[in-house]
Amino acid sequence: MRELAREASPHVAGLFSSVVMLPPSAASWTAEARQAALVHELTHIKRGDRRTQAIAQLACAIYWFNPLVWYAAAGLSRERERACDDEVLRFGATPSAYATLLLDLARKPGSRWTPATALSMARPSAIEGRLLSILADAVRVPRRSTRWLVGIGIITITTTILGAQAAQPVEPPVAVPQAKPRPIVKPAMVMAIDDQAASPSVTDALVQALGDADRQVREQAAIGLAVTPGSEVIDPLLSALKDSDAQVREKAAIGLAFRRDPRIVDPLLVAIEDGDSQVREKAAIALGASGDARAIAALTKATRDPDPQVREKAVAGLVLLGLRR
Repeated sequence: MRELAREASPHVAGLFSSVVMLPPSAASWTAEARQAALVHELTHIKRGDRRTQAIAQLACAIYWFNPLVWYAAAGLSRERERACDDEVLRFGATPSAYATLLLDLARKPGSRWTPATALSMARPSAIEGRLLSILADAVRVPRRSTRWLVGIGIITITTTILGAQAAQPVEPPVAVPQAKPRPIVKPAMVMAIDDQAASPSVTDALVQALGDADRQVREQAAIGLAVTPGSEVIDPLLSALKDSDAQVREKAAIGLAFRRDPRIVDPLLVAIEDGDSQVREKAAIALGASGDARAIAALTKATRDPDPQVREKAVAGLVLLGLRR
């Protein structure tokens, strides 16, 4: 076990010799929080998750064009995190306290610094489903075979692709008339790329994309802003919360769940009455994470929503609200 030089989410690093990395702030955590973090990361080591993750990432790098490989890798990631969460709960951690720890870690800007190759304890992009699972009435029955089933799926997919590629007949090369080479980009474009002052920031580009005529572009821009740290993205996300497309509004609500700013509460109170159930679900989670007392009445009302998923998120939101206040 080692202490990081900067704040980040606890994670496991190393492929053949795994090391648990804890942030400097872990020294001020409660004994229960430190135990939960250590049990979570040591379970990763016990299960050999770093090796299975490396195999999955290698498969994704080689066969990036195949969506089935990405789907299998995502399933493997979800299952290994939930398996470690289950182990923490079986060791006696209080679900509410453990959920609060994960939420706090996910909301810190340092959680996005964790290397992609490391097994991070709290990546913001996957925190919602884990919180709901932790706050459920019972711990899931452990499924140790799931990790191997998903891993076998990755190997099967890649082996099939390799076999298909090897079976393709090799055709003799066809002579192609040589064309006059042309520059890939114009010199002016190269100068623009090198000139950092002239290039807009990533945040500015995402904000501009929110005004695109295509709803898929706006949705991707909202996702990008949702995982971008900083208070300057709050106003664009609030604007996206009023978008005409429900998918864009849903992604905006997800992004607001990681902000603690009084400006987000009133718009979320409107969003929890949205005509789309997915938007209402994410608004309930965001209101719960806000820690604002104004959300109590709206979340209580949402527990009687016609959609069962909204009711579930409303209950989870009330639990989170009680933890954050």
